[in-house]
Amino acid sequence: EGQGIEVPRDLSIIGVDDLPWVTLLKPSLTTVRLPLMEIGEAAARILLQRLTAWWRGEPDLPAGETACRLPVELVVRGTTAPPPR
Repeated sequence: EGQGIEVPRDLSIIGVDDLPWVTLLKPSLTTVRLPLMEIGEAAARILLQRLTAWWRGEPDLPAGETACRLPVELVVRGTTAPPPR
């Protein structure tokens, strides 16, 4: 506000993690909601696979087998708008 920039008219802002307090901001923060439970489960599964391979003396998993894609959700609130014309 002090710089004469108005969100979202002049600048859009997006946060990550959708923390509970972001809805209290004015304007409320648009955010990317992460699937935290699924991230933890995937990390634990990959760790167990790698530890099992190490324990058995097997080669480490190829990089493609340790990567995973999980869906995220864009939660649109008051800090994003189309660009000015």
